[in-house]
Amino acid sequence: MNTQNAVAFFALGILLFSLPQLAPALCQASGFSDGSARALWLGLMGLVNGGIGAGRLCAGVWAWIRPWLEYPTTHRRQSDGLARPRL
Repeated sequence: MNTQNAVAFFALGILLFSLPQLAPALCQASGFSDGSARALWLGLMGLVNGGIGAGRLCAGVWAWIRPWLEYPTTHRRQSDGLARPRL
């Protein structure tokens, strides 16, 4: 999955999650309770799609930031004060 796909998944997840609030006529109450199975399903699929997209975006950002956070190995002290035998 590339970055464009991750952004699309994230945007689709936000859209699916917010669709019951944007268009309440699509998710009318049915059954014994005041809830809607369509609204619950859209919310669940919004969380899944948004989570996939957000996870991939975070992995990409982490791969971009990680080299900045690593301590370069060439600048480490060679001697830490301990006596070691020469081989």
